[in-house]
Amino acid sequence: ADIDEVWAVAASGTDFWMAGAGGITATASHPWVIRGLPSGAACGFNPFPSSGGGVGRDVTVSGGRAYVAGARDGEAFLTNWGASECTATPSGSCACPPTGTTVAFQATGAAYTEARAVVALGSGFYLAGFSDIGGDYGGMVARIASTVVTQAPRWNPTTLIDAYTALAADATGSAVYATGTMGWDGSGEAGSEWAREIARRMHIMT
Repeated sequence: ADIDEVWAVAASGTDFWMAGAGGITATASHPWVIRGLPSGAACGFNPFPSSGGGVGRDVTVSGGRAYVAGARDGEAFLTNWGASECTATPSGSCACPPTGTTVAFQATGAAYTEARAVVALGSGFYLAGFSDIGGDYGGMVARIASTVVTQAPRWNPTTLIDAYTALAADATGSAVYATGTMGWDGSGEAGSEWAREIARRMHIMT
């Protein structure tokens, strides 16, 4: 049987949302979003059923809407729903296409881009993850304001896998912080390379 997994959860009041990957096989998966209800019921769905595949990696709630970030068809994406949408059904599944604008993008020069984290800040959102340029993975941070994507310089200290995996906003709203891993060779699931966290202060892009 295919496997589903959850990577992140966000809550606001009595509403909660989860993001992950569904239909996981040895070669494929698709983004998977779960809408949780105060009663404890929930429904899960693929927000892009016509997509070639992908993953959901993080979710945040801002202004009464849930924002999910991840990758689909090789591009990073950010999409959203209203907190009162996607009512659960007895089967535990629901069809719930995004009601807000979906922004998808490829990092400059990359063959693959994936968002691993999202944070709301000011009038926009920051996404962090990684991009693949010529088989060399480097950290990616981008700001999305409406449909405009502004990319920060790529972080690529090694020829192995360098990636951002989490974001946090400064309490003053003047910066975001990204952390992740550098120099991972892609083998195993843990080890000394995973323990190398890189925190970088990035000034707000306007």
